[in-house]
Amino acid sequence: MTELFMQHSPGKFDFLFIGLGAANCLLILSLHDNGLLTGKTIAIIEPSSKSANDRTFCFWATDDECSGLNLQSLVSYSWDCIEIGGVTKQQINPLRYFHVQGIDLYNQTKGVLQDYEVTFYQSYLKESPRSNPSYHEIVLENETLHATRVFDSRPPSYLK
Repeated sequence: MTELFMQHSPGKFDFLFIGLGAANCLLILSLHDNGLLTGKTIAIIEPSSKSANDRTFCFWATDDECSGLNLQSLVSYSWDCIEIGGVTKQQINPLRYFHVQGIDLYNQTKGVLQDYEVTFYQSYLKESPRSNPSYHEIVLENETLHATRVFDSRPPSYLK
């Protein structure tokens, strides 16, 4: 890690997450489970407060894979058979289709983050992150941040 971030200067972070959707929530939970957030400074840029159930997250997995992700307590529904377009229901063993409410994932992630030094920015990026050999620069509406590692879970934008 560079000296720039060892001093925990304001606006300088070890990890910066752009967006608090499913991808970054799952990444944060995994980093936590593996002890990789300890002693790190963390920033999260998310325009929404993530205090409402604005979406659901569904995935196919085995029971063991769901357990390995430590998501069992968040699963509100799961199915072991499917019916598509009126076709007779079919078993999908060994997979299940799991349903997680967005608010449950957000709350679990925010609960885990209470154990760390986290700064939340309820803002939008003014431009795409810029990188140089030692850090990434992220320009918000009213300030500029620097981070060693940046995780951007926003969907890409395509030119017409």
